[in-house]
Amino acid sequence: MVQPIIPIVSELENCIAILSSELYDAHLPIPIININPRKKYILRFTPENYELIIGAAFRNVNCTQINEELLHEAVHMNNYVNHVVDCTSNQYHNQYFLRSALEIGLFVKNTKLRVGG
Repeated sequence: MVQPIIPIVSELENCIAILSSELYDAHLPIPIININPRKKYILRFTPENYELIIGAAFRNVNCTQINEELLHEAVHMNNYVNHVVDCTSNQYHNQYFLRSALEIGLFVKNTKLRVGG
């Protein structure tokens, strides 16, 4: 693995490796991690490039919020790896996302939540 320039990238890779091991029998590949300060979100998984993007909101949240967001994105990553479409065509989470999230103990309070919203 190439050494990341930014320590947070390395930490996120370590966290994803732990989540993969603990929740997904180590079947979750580590995504490419990029930073895009023009994006307003905390973290976002984009399946097209199997990439996790760190957005501008990342710097304004605490560790608990980062962990919650990373768990959420790990559900998307796992669904993608398993060929499960977990969002509707207009980018709302569907019942497949809900089911996958609940399986790992992630509490979902609003299934009408739009991806990125």
